[in-house]
Amino acid sequence: MVLDGKRSNAIGIMLAKLPPITEIKNAILEADEETLDYDQLLAISMNLPTIEEVSLVKAAHGSGAPLDKPEKFVLLLSSIPKLAIRISVWLFKMTFVERSQDLKPPLKSCLVACRQVRESVALKLVLGTVLSLGNYLNGGTCRGQADGFKMDFFPKFKDTKDVTNKVTLFHYAIDVAVNKFPQAMLLTEELRLVRPASKVSLEDLSRDVTKLSNDTALAKKQLATILGGHGGREGDAFAKSMQEFLAEAEGIVSQVSDLLGDAAKAFADLVEYFGYPPKHKVKSEEFFPVIRDLVEDFKTVVSQVFRGDPKEITDLMKSGAVGETIGGGVVGDEMMQSRIESIRHGG
Repeated sequence: MVLDGKRSNAIGIMLAKLPPITEIKNAILEADEETLDYDQLLAISMNLPTIEEVSLVKAAHGSGAPLDKPEKFVLLLSSIPKLAIRISVWLFKMTFVERSQDLKPPLKSCLVACRQVRESVALKLVLGTVLSLGNYLNGGTCRGQADGFKMDFFPKFKDTKDVTNKVTLFHYAIDVAVNKFPQAMLLTEELRLVRPASKVSLEDLSRDVTKLSNDTALAKKQLATILGGHGGREGDAFAKSMQEFLAEAEGIVSQVSDLLGDAAKAFADLVEYFGYPPKHKVKSEEFFPVIRDLVEDFKTVVSQVFRGDPKEITDLMKSGAVGETIGGGVVGDEMMQSRIESIRHGG
């Protein structure tokens, strides 16, 4: 036995899960994914022989000493030009499609969610109603003429209740909004992609896109090493396969990078639209959950107001009816003032 006992045993265990040794060399030289899959190639990459091990095995082979299967494997691998680089490029190719495809859906969700939030008429109606009620409650104070409010105000807004401790200001604001502005009922539909966007971190995606771009550039350099050195040979099936792959990969990376740029700009514009100062750094994973919770709370209140009857909601929107409220009462000016006064004194 030429190799260390533990080392020989480790290689032997790995070989039990691989194709016959005679097939491995051609599979690597031709990038044959039908013969070697990702897990098998990764196992080989983690068990590549050291320079010292190769020297020992070659010396033993040259002297005519018998070689065990693990040592024959080491000898076989030593005959493959630029072996470590080939395996590195091939492993990258095997993971590229999944990595690039995993980036597109969240980026598209974020981009579309930005547009939905920016263009939602229903959201403007709901937020406008909230602002109006807030100004009414703060009437007579310097806070009673506000032009807007911060989005992180909503948690406090939902906790403000009337003297009966049953109706929150948010509940009443939604009641008023959907009755005075039936189009506000479209809030859930208009913001349907906010929920998936709330799980997106543009910062994390930016790092992932950069990593994918850097890895693609590295693979291209590594392939050039194979082609430029003794590892390259005329008709090299591995090199041809990787050249075709990298040409396509660069185009995909460019598309993903452009998508990231569009999503990042759309989010920056949205944050500015909501009045955040330029120096105030707002993260997508902080902003969208606020809108998501608003939509979810809106759905809850609407189901209570209309008892979850889709037909009643549809009829209200078609007719433009105003005045339906919790329990079938009427929201007139006196009722509105009474409710707000109740909340003012209870909050």
